[in-house]
Amino acid sequence: MSEAFAGADSTWSETWRPDAEQRRALSETLDTAVPEAEFTFHRASRDGRDLGWVLVLDEMGMHEPITHLIEVGPDRRVVEVQVLVYRETRGDQIRRPRFLNQFRGRRPGGRLQVGRDVDAITGATYSSYAIARGVRKALALVEARYPRSPASGSAQR
Repeated sequence: MSEAFAGADSTWSETWRPDAEQRRALSETLDTAVPEAEFTFHRASRDGRDLGWVLVLDEMGMHEPITHLIEVGPDRRVVEVQVLVYRETRGDQIRRPRFLNQFRGRRPGGRLQVGRDVDAITGATYSSYAIARGVRKALALVEARYPRSPASGSAQR
């Protein structure tokens, strides 16, 4: 978090518990079930300006969850993706910048289809899919929890 929010003069975390309708909408957006009951958004600001969001999510690889961090900038584009805990016995090549950098600049509603928009890692196909799902989920969560205000196009606080 300190890397993502370097130079911040204020940091905080917010837990969001989407209601049934919000979870249904998220599931529709992501085209998959959203089993989590709550999500924690890490936030920061500098000189009163929002620095974005950081989410830490778990997505299933082949057999085990992969814990990864997704940083979303105030422009709602992916700034950084990091694998924090990799539990599978093989396929940890997804930790490499060459794979993770593919997600930089991605935005909500954009395509993140492995094999088409994202190159999978040979021998780590399930892990590649897990990271792509997590990035799509993080972007959808920011949009759902912090809708843009119609007048300014910016997130409500």
